[in-house]
Amino acid sequence: MPAESNVYVEGLFEAENINNHARYQPKDKFSSLRTRGLSSASSWNLLTKHSIEPNIKDIIKTNKKARKLTSELAKLGCPISPEKNLALEVCDTNIDAGFDDQQSQILICVNNIKSTEHLEKSLIHELVHVYDHCRAKMNWDDLRHLACSEVRAYQLAGQCAFDYRFRDWNSLSLALSRETYERCIKSEALRSVLATREIGREDARRVIDQVYPRCIADFSPFTNFSPDIS
Repeated sequence: MPAESNVYVEGLFEAENINNHARYQPKDKFSSLRTRGLSSASSWNLLTKHSIEPNIKDIIKTNKKARKLTSELAKLGCPISPEKNLALEVCDTNIDAGFDDQQSQILICVNNIKSTEHLEKSLIHELVHVYDHCRAKMNWDDLRHLACSEVRAYQLAGQCAFDYRFRDWNSLSLALSRETYERCIKSEALRSVLATREIGREDARRVIDQVYPRCIADFSPFTNFSPDIS
């Protein structure tokens, strides 16, 4: 059933009723993504930088979720500019995208993007992180904050939705019920936390389990969101 209202993540994100623009200054160069092992590589994958750039602009203009997120970010004083807030790089890890809170930029690893739909969901995922960063006093070094934003991002981007997972036979079993949907969200969030932080698997899993009930119920900024589960 569609959610009747958003549930703010009380105790994890502290709301700020201030104009956030002063601390959200886009930088000209992407330099400090908090991920391990990102650097230049020589190979490109299925989509090239030249095809990804117009695709990103088109997604921001036409995708309902991306439009909603960028619209709400602008209202909060954190407008998104593809030219200033997006960096397209070749990466030597299997990470497809990331958010640099220090530089206020989204990184797209062009050599790891497999399709336009993959790009779309990766971009929406990172826009959720940007939205969380803008709307609240996020402490990305606090694993609870990071884990909560990852849970929200995977759900709101639809990365565990049945119609998306159905195309990947290896992931099909993760999208057939509420229990396996939860397992998918937690598994993906765990993968992201482990990729960006030096932390043991069980410690990361424990934090995700702790924040999951509240964070999975926070659909902000969407007021009519329904997870695609059977």
